Amino acid sequence: MSGINPPESKSVHASEKAKTEDKDSLFSSEDSEEKIVKIFTPEVENLSPVQEYDEDELLQLVTYIKDLTILYDLRPDDWNEECEHTIRCWLTDLSEPLLMIFFDGEELTCDTFVPTVSIIDATYFLREPGLAFTVQHFHDEIIFGTINGSIEGSLLQVIENTYAPVLLRSQNWPDSVKNDFNHSLHMFLAKLTDLHYKLHGLTVLYVPKIIISVPVEVATEDKEFIKRMEGVVVYWTKQVRVGLQDQEQNTAEDLRCPIDEYNFWRNRYENLLGLNYQLENESIKHLCNILMAVQSSYVKQFRALAEEIIHNVEEAKSNIEFLNTLTEPCNELASLKQPQEFGPLLPKILNLIRYIWMKSPYYNTQEKITIICRSLSNQIIRQCSQFIDMDIIFLQKHTKNAIKMFETCIQCLTDYIRTYILVSSAHSEFGQIPWELDKAPIFNHVDSYIQRCKDMIEVCEAMIVFGRFDETEDIPKPLFGTSKGQQFESWADRIEKMFNDSLEDIERVKFRILDVQQAEWYDDILKFRTRMKDIEVVVENLTNAVFDEIANVEEGIETLAAMYNYSKRKTLFSLFDGKTLQVYKMFRAEILDTKQDTQTESEMYPNLMPYYSGRAQLLKMKKHRLTLLKKMFDDAGWMLPCSISKDVFAQYQKLIASIDDKIFNLYRKWIDSIGEDINLRLQRPLMCKSISKPGLLECNIDRSLMEMFKEAKYWDALNFEIPTYVKSVYQKADSLRFIYECVLNVVLDYNKIVSSLSDEERLLFKPLISNVEKKISPGLSKLTWAADIGDEYIAECSNNTAEDFVDDYKQCNLQIVLICEKICDTPLISLTQYTVMELQELVDELTKNMNDTLGKLISCYHTIIEFLVMVFEGFENVMGSMANQWVRYINNFDRLMEEALKICCKNSLQSMFEALHGDGTTDPNPLIKIEVNLIGNKINFNPTLVNVARVISNVQNTLVEAVKSLPRLNDKFHVSETDYIPYADLIYNDKDCKHMQQQLNQEVRVAVEKIKDYIKVWEPFRDLWEVDKDKFMERYEEEDPSATLFDANIGRYTELANNVQIQDTVSDVHFLQINCSDLKKAIIEHCVEWQNKMCLLLFNLTERKIDDIYEYMEKFGKE
Repeated sequence: MSGINPPESKSVHASEKAKTEDKDSLFSSEDSEEKIVKIFTPEVENLSPVQEYDEDELLQLVTYIKDLTILYDLRPDDWNEECEHTIRCWLTDLSEPLLMIFFDGEELTCDTFVPTVSIIDATYFLREPGLAFTVQHFHDEIIFGTINGSIEGSLLQVIENTYAPVLLRSQNWPDSVKNDFNHSLHMFLAKLTDLHYKLHGLTVLYVPKIIISVPVEVATEDKEFIKRMEGVVVYWTKQVRVGLQDQEQNTAEDLRCPIDEYNFWRNRYENLLGLNYQLENESIKHLCNILMAVQSSYVKQFRALAEEIIHNVEEAKSNIEFLNTLTEPCNELASLKQPQEFGPLLPKILNLIRYIWMKSPYYNTQEKITIICRSLSNQIIRQCSQFIDMDIIFLQKHTKNAIKMFETCIQCLTDYIRTYILVSSAHSEFGQIPWELDKAPIFNHVDSYIQRCKDMIEVCEAMIVFGRFDETEDIPKPLFGTSKGQQFESWADRIEKMFNDSLEDIERVKFRILDVQQAEWYDDILKFRTRMKDIEVVVENLTNAVFDEIANVEEGIETLAAMYNYSKRKTLFSLFDGKTLQVYKMFRAEILDTKQDTQTESEMYPNLMPYYSGRAQLLKMKKHRLTLLKKMFDDAGWMLPCSISKDVFAQYQKLIASIDDKIFNLYRKWIDSIGEDINLRLQRPLMCKSISKPGLLECNIDRSLMEMFKEAKYWDALNFEIPTYVKSVYQKADSLRFIYECVLNVVLDYNKIVSSLSDEERLLFKPLISNVEKKISPGLSKLTWAADIGDEYIAECSNNTAEDFVDDYKQCNLQIVLICEKICDTPLISLTQYTVMELQELVDELTKNMNDTLGKLISCYHTIIEFLVMVFEGFENVMGSMANQWVRYINNFDRLMEEALKICCKNSLQSMFEALHGDGTTDPNPLIKIEVNLIGNKINFNPTLVNVARVISNVQNTLVEAVKSLPRLNDKFHVSETDYIPYADLIYNDKDCKHMQQQLNQEVRVAVEKIKDYIKVWEPFRDLWEVDKDKFMERYEEEDPSATLFDANIGRYTELANNVQIQDTVSDVHFLQINCSDLKKAIIEHCVEWQNKMCLLLFNLTERKIDDIYEYMEKFGKE
């Protein structure tokens, strides 16, 4: 098997076999006739899709495939487990016809598909469809071969070395078909050869292999052969002419450098030498001789190109020699990494270009010099592109570094243009040939590159402004403190998102940013600028909206600070310049308002401050506010300059000086208002009896002293000097203030005790109040504010237990009242959810609810006792002098308990009444379930209405029995002077409770009346159970009814049963629910019984009459 093996060709069948008998369907020249070619693989029947091998056989077959695999630099250790697994699967899976083995990078790969990656070579294995290999016949059945990575080369080798010799020697075809096919095959091979070698930069002529074996004499006799060879020569001529005319690098999409220009001429030189060498080939000469023998005009044109080839070889050789002078400086330039290092080499390279221009015999045209200058521009552009790292922008987001990077490239390219102009000017001035090259082709790419660098600087600046990408500082997100701050911040987030979306669009096309060949970038940057304009509009709207919400200077400066990053954009400068002016105007308005306030509010001061120093403090606060605003402006060095700033700050300084003068004037007025009799104001008792409120005390201090202390404190805080005669008293301010607060607390405590008690309660607390008055009496007469007051007196006056007891007393009273209110709101009967119950269930439910509630009432009762005991313990020491008041106190709460229990019972009865009567707007929900049936031919109720009425009428008595367990409070504390009536008897005789019980009884009567009306529904059926059925049948039999009458009567009972059946089984009658299921069942049974008796009577009568007929027939039949 050779290194390259073609796969076995598949069968070809025409769709219509009848038409192929006269002419060949593949090579017919008739275009109008449609040909259909089907390629199919013969089906293999009864084949298993999976072939099973034992391990030894499978291992041997895998070894065969490994041995047959021929790849470049294939080593035994390149085989891996994945490859062996794929080979095993291919051997066992008969549905896969192809196995490919190749290198994917450095890794050996096996696959059942054609490689989709670039390869050097690959080995293929093919088998017949469904063929299972055996170890003995594997080498006979396998189809394999090795192909290289060049598709055209592999195809050329297969066709030229395998198919072409066979096809060209075939003698089985018609001459016309064979001639056309051979001509097409030669032309195909010529074009394929040209294509294959042209990819390597070579011009190779296709020479038919059979030409050398054909003598001239024989060839001249075959006109078709001559015609085919002429076609080959014509194609040669075309190839040579294309090779000769290819003097420029027609690859505008690439940025060619001077080294590329040098390599181009070197490759051209080698290609032309190759062409010249091919013309000396014996086969080509033999072919030319054949065509010369027949005097072909095509061969003369081909031979005429030989001299032209020699001339072009000389030209290429000369150009190589001159261009070689540029290789060293250009390589040195290519080795530089920083664009700022390019400058020293550029003059040398440009002067070498001048040298080539002046000395080269061939490379001295303006077009070629323009090309080499343009290639130098391209090299500088390429090296700048290598210097620029787009990841700095799009990945690292280092905008400042990116701007420096682009500015470096711009400066490099600008210096290059300047150097070119200097060299060209010097050449024109001192040289013989003027430098009149067209600058457009030389600098078009440079200008475009500079513009793209500027575009990217614009993008980077936008990233700083709108994206907050700055590696040198952390730019904060805009934050707004107004009421719509969150809305504005979301607006700023939207701006940032809009920019990030635009930046992502730029990032997606970053591959063409620096590619000056791609004009699509201009659309991209135009789209980006349009979006930036949209973002600027949004920023402008946001700025206007935020400033519409600004109410003061602080918010204005904070807003400018928050949006400062936006002000860096040149197009938004005027917007923020206007907003800065607006903030300064707000500060000026603040100054004018403060000036106006100092005039209109000259007599105003805070309530908690004294008169003079309060006004001074108010002025100082206004000054302090202006000072803070001025400091905000001083600290905001980032703010844009403003035209009115100097005038505004001058007004500020003037107002500050005016405020200082007014504060000093207020200080002088306070000194004048103090007077000199300060010590005499301390000679008065600590406390005194109140004249306006008899019975209460007042703190007897001179109020002007306290005001003076306040004034002195605030003036001292304002750093003003306190006069000496004031300072002597002011030094005692802390002790006097302490005494004042203590005395004031004593007065307040005493007044609180007295004022919190009613006249009756004062009698109750009279012994305790007297004890307090004894303790504080020295402060009413002996002790003055100038004396040294001992701590013992203060402590004794402050240690007042009476106040604590009064608080406990009030709290106990309050809790008792709350407990009584709770008793009122805790009814013994609570039917909030009305459900139908049996009478006994209702009684049990009421009893259970009443017992539970009674337990709560007893607990409340005991709690009241505990609170009363707590009060008793407070009065226990003085109980002998206040017994009568204590009895009255207990009797009051006893009456309160009495009223609470009455209300509790009334609410209980009211709850029961609402359950029986409803809420007044709708009928009551059924509460008690009653069964109705027939017993003894009478309608009976279970339970009876009497039992229902008995339970309802006994509700009040049940409540009275429950309350009997609560004794009266005065009996509990043994303070009763007379026999009090128990709570239960009071409730039993209470008019309201009796009235409520009467209403309950009335509801029972209403229910009874409605039940009577309800019973009338069953009146039409009363005869069914009241009439004596046997007597009725005797009378009915005596009347001798007809069959029709019997039928009607029997049908009537069926109708009555149906009427009974359609009656409601369950009916609501007031608060009762009537269940008539047993009654209906009994009535229907009576109807059935009536029908049965009728049928029996009819049967008896019929039987009797039949017997009479038989008797009659028997009697007269004999006669």
